[in-house]
Amino acid sequence: MRIGKSWDGGIVEKLFVFGLGYSALVLAQRLAGQGWTVAGTSRDGVNDTIPFERQQPLSNAAGQLAGTTHLLLSIPPDQAGDPVLACHAEVVAKLPDLRWIGYLSTTGVYIYRWTCLLAGDCITSGAYYLLCLSHYK
Repeated sequence: MRIGKSWDGGIVEKLFVFGLGYSALVLAQRLAGQGWTVAGTSRDGVNDTIPFERQQPLSNAAGQLAGTTHLLLSIPPDQAGDPVLACHAEVVAKLPDLRWIGYLSTTGVYIYRWTCLLAGDCITSGAYYLLCLSHYK
């Protein structure tokens, strides 16, 4: 069976999560319980995840993302922008079954952070997040 479609023509939903951490894992487990296929990444590739970082892109992105109907980005942007977009934009743009892309953020993306005030570095992850959003338009 090809991931993403069943033999009888019905859709098999596949969620691929970049950054399958605590928050995204809750959603992934609920969807898996409803019959979805779920796959995802983590920095170290533990617990049946695929290792991914900007410096370590997916080894076979087209194959690993094949059949993805829903893509969730749960990786914070860095100074260079969105690591998923930087590493795999062309592959994501060509996914034939993709119907939805979402971004799961945490309080870490808010622009006004104490670290900005304490360190005097006001280029925060919130600003990186806004930069990344501009690339998805």
